[in-house]
Amino acid sequence: MPTLLQTVRATLNRLLAPMDFRLERISEITRLRHRYVDNPSIFAQALAGKRAPQVIDIGASVGTTVAYTLAAAPDAEIYAFEPQPALSEALHARFGANPHVHIFSMGVGSQSGTLPFTIAKTHSTSSFLPPSAYGRQALSKHVAPDLHLDVPVITLDSWYESLVNPPAAFDLIKIDTQGYEAHVIQGGTNVLARSTYIILEAAFRPLYEGQPVVGDICQMMRDRAFEIAFVRAGTANQTNGELWEVDILFKRTAAAKG
Repeated sequence: MPTLLQTVRATLNRLLAPMDFRLERISEITRLRHRYVDNPSIFAQALAGKRAPQVIDIGASVGTTVAYTLAAAPDAEIYAFEPQPALSEALHARFGANPHVHIFSMGVGSQSGTLPFTIAKTHSTSSFLPPSAYGRQALSKHVAPDLHLDVPVITLDSWYESLVNPPAAFDLIKIDTQGYEAHVIQGGTNVLARSTYIILEAAFRPLYEGQPVVGDICQMMRDRAFEIAFVRAGTANQTNGELWEVDILFKRTAAAKG
């Protein structure tokens, strides 16, 4: 039998539905998101004082990071990678007329070639990696696969070497690849050494098989002479408030080890 609170909430949601509104639980995670996302913007912090920064967006999806970057630095030169055909088409439709936004319909990894990719029911959970047992449970509404397809993949270093007039340095790289971040890092040693800031999504527990967790990501970045500059709360379980992921802003400090 529903509690009084559940009954009141259900009634209010029915009343709000015609106006396309609904009640949502305000959790500690929500307060953390407001703190870290809105004050200040992680992109504004990384791009502060840059008139025309060079930015790489790996896992560009529908272009949220591209839009944030252009809002912080309208003259930014952006290189956006997205392997999902439908999302790549959306990127072209949204930013194709901007000569400073370069869109690459491919994934980024540790080796160049072709790899199988799973497009999930919710596109933001699609990945080169299958979900872990924990991920299948935590993301049960999102990860049921719609489609498997082979997509082109390139290493960040190979891509850089193919450029006719490559930038001498990059101000910011964002990597959000649903558990595939370590592969991107391994294939981009030279490009990372040319970069000032890196934004990485990192999970507390593996949502995908073989996914590195927060400590692994931090160690990989320390080995490449990056330190944590900023952290913001990422995706959370909307039922119990468990924080699944955080976005970490790393700043390069010196020459990498080795």
